[in-house]
This record gives sequence, C-alpha cells and structure tokens, in this order.
Amino acid sequence: QPWYAKQAWYRRCARDHVAYREKVKSRFVVNAIASRGSAWAETYSHVWIIDEDVRLPPLRYVRHFLRESHGHGALISQPAIYGSVWSLLRPHPRCATRATDLVELMLPLLQTRVALDVFTRLYRSEATTDWGLDITWCKYAASRFVQSPACIVVNAGRFVHPTGNTTANYSRRS
Repeated sequence: QPWYAKQAWYRRCARDHVAYREKVKSRFVVNAIASRGSAWAETYSHVWIIDEDVRLPPLRYVRHFLRESHGHGALISQPAIYGSVWSLLRPHPRCATRATDLVELMLPLLQTRVALDVFTRLYRSEATTDWGLDITWCKYAASRFVQSPACIVVNAGRFVHPTGNTTANYSRRS
C-alpha cells in the first residue's frame, strides 16, 4: 500500500488511484488513461497527478487549492511549491493566484477532458521522457480549449518538493 493511502485527506478525498511500473511519469498517465480514461471522463471533473515525493500540507490547504483551481476554471493548475527550480512556481508574497504559461509535471491538476487530450494527442506514447511537456501544455491547452486562464499557480499552504538534482522523472542536469 502506498504511503499516501495512510493519510487522512487521502482516505476522505481519493476515490481512485492507479499504479504502474513506469520510470516516466507521463507514460504512467498514458497507461492509466488507456485503461480508465473513459470512466474518468464520466466520473471526475479533474485528475491530479502527484509526484510520490511531494510533501502535502494539511487538508485545509489542499482543499483551498482545489477550490481556487475550480473557481478560476483553470484547465491546468498547480499549488505554489516550496523547492521548485522555477521561481515563478514558488509562493508569491503579493499574488495568491496567478496566470502562468508553466505548470510543472510534479503536481498538476488537470480538467479531465484536458488530461485526456494532452496525453492522447500532445504527448507521444512512444516517448521515453516527459521532459518539455510542462513547458508546452499550457499553450497547447489554451489553443485546444478556449478558456482563460489556461494555467494558474495558487498559493495554498506548504506544498514541498525535496531539494536536489532529480525529480521522479529526469535529471535536472540532463
């Protein structure tokens, strides 16, 4: 059983999860969509893809992030993250929610219709990396789904990604 299954917020909020032996997170998502995508489209408004090493804040902050994302109607969103290599994705002292062209693959919340489109049309299933997906999908989603803002970052508690040179997907040095 994964570590997060023991968390109170997970037991209260999560309705479905999948696990595959993949080294590349996007391939993992492609597999999940291939097996469950049509059911997800009928059941869920959003899909939240979370790296296994991200430390989540208490439930009230997770709830705040989800409400803000839904309230703004963003196609793709993420909480501001302590430890992000991108300064624009870290918490901002004066701007609680902001539009962006970059949502990192570490912690994105996607509308289900957008996730299905991104991982069946934009992302190539034979790819061996997902490098670059996070810097293209906001503009791609904006061009496919007329909605503003396409992507947002929300200050929502202390979401932390451990510092270091790697994420679950690729070396930052590559």
